[in-house]
Amino acid sequence: FDVKQLINFVNSSPEFLDLENLFYCINILKMLGVRNQFETGYIKKIVSNYINGGVFSTGRYHIPDPMSVFYGLSILYELDLLNNGEIIDLLDVEMLLENELTNIVPEKIILHFFTILCLKLLEKNGGIITDKKYLIEPLTEVDIFNLEGFKPASDIFFFLGLMSLLDNNIDFSNFKEPYLIELKSKLSPNGSLNGNITETARGLLSLQLLGLQDKELNIISGFLTFLNLNVNMFKIESNFTEFDWKSDKIAFKIELR
Repeated sequence: FDVKQLINFVNSSPEFLDLENLFYCINILKMLGVRNQFETGYIKKIVSNYINGGVFSTGRYHIPDPMSVFYGLSILYELDLLNNGEIIDLLDVEMLLENELTNIVPEKIILHFFTILCLKLLEKNGGIITDKKYLIEPLTEVDIFNLEGFKPASDIFFFLGLMSLLDNNIDFSNFKEPYLIELKSKLSPNGSLNGNITETARGLLSLQLLGLQDKELNIISGFLTFLNLNVNMFKIESNFTEFDWKSDKIAFKIELR
């Protein structure tokens, strides 16, 4: 992983930085033990392009949404800017999140995952957030394995993550066997999930959330081998110059993910 190249690129290419990309950059560097590489004013200028009415969104004139709010809150939290009232309105942010949980549609797993993550972050920042365990009952009634367009690794990852956020002691025993059946049906000969790095990584995390990290060693070994052979970020240039991470915003996002 070429840390210096990523830092230099972020500092010189603001046009590539939406909230999601900036979130990934800051947190990747954080995991590598690298912090405070970006000027506060530079970050504030970037995020200001993704705020509508004091709440984060995908664009200045777009409707705010929980995923954008999570990316934005996380960025500000990591840079100690979350309580800066000049950037966002925390009360309006909290109201948006609470409204998302009114008349809940349980099947919108990813939406609820990011909504609860946001509320947890606000709570960590000192906010007083009401208990959300009442969501567990309607969520447990979701037939997760038969959701439209079901993806074993991603959908189960977000579902398990959401339930764990609501109750860290929740029992996932009933999910283990059906999940393994679905997971094994998607395994590729190279040990990955459909040859996809993100899906494979989420599959690995889901096995851990289910407490299967010491039992499904063959699957885990295949996942790790595939990831070790294929994760080589911000080093090797693409053979397709028109879709290289340095020249295309979508390619940059894919590289980050």
